[in-house]
Amino acid sequence: MSIENLFYPSGVALIGSTSEGKLGYELIRQMLDGGYEHVFAVNPKAQGVFEVPGYDAVAKIEQSVDLAVIVSPPFTVPDVLADCGQAGVEAAMIITAGFSEVGNTAAEEEIKQVAAQSGVRFIGPNCAGIINTAHNLYPTLESRPPAGRVSFIAQSGAVGGVVMAWAKEFDLGISKFVSYGNGADLNEVDFLHYLADDPETKVVALYIESVSGGREFMQAVRECTAHKPVVVIKAGRTQSGRRATLSHTG
Repeated sequence: MSIENLFYPSGVALIGSTSEGKLGYELIRQMLDGGYEHVFAVNPKAQGVFEVPGYDAVAKIEQSVDLAVIVSPPFTVPDVLADCGQAGVEAAMIITAGFSEVGNTAAEEEIKQVAAQSGVRFIGPNCAGIINTAHNLYPTLESRPPAGRVSFIAQSGAVGGVVMAWAKEFDLGISKFVSYGNGADLNEVDFLHYLADDPETKVVALYIESVSGGREFMQAVRECTAHKPVVVIKAGRTQSGRRATLSHTG
């Protein structure tokens, strides 16, 4: 799978409840309001919302789907990933929380194993979604910023949300935004590699609380800065900062 499937999907399956007030309902509304039309709802009741059709399995969607946005309960995520694999969906975004950030490392290991077996790469769990302004793609609850050439990678969805709100307020053009949460699969290194060659990104900004591998991270930074500036904010360098980051990530 290429990260292109995350940022440039031909279709998006939203997996979870679409009842009014639920996260799935709000995410579909956000995507439609942002101008993205190829959205499908998947839940046990096959319940659609707005003009979006509903299905009870990803495999039953007749049109092409490249990205699954998962907001179903934590215990359902392994089966959802297996369904995505059977349907040929290679990219997923797991917004659902309740994994290593609350000490549930066994459940996070399970979704990693199922995803690997099913051929699905994913961001999350416990993430705040992505934005690609050039593709009118906004599967996130964060503010929709104006289009531009800055891409922002955030380990913290809360910090990412604040930056997107600032970008909208101060008219800072954003190309892509990604909140990768617990980083159980795709992480900051993968996105640095991708954005280094992204023609729509002129500057990369990165907020991290920890890195998955120091050497790999520094190599990715070196490769990216050979093409464009990279600005990194590293949290947790002071005692109070460490307490804050520990409370956020597993």
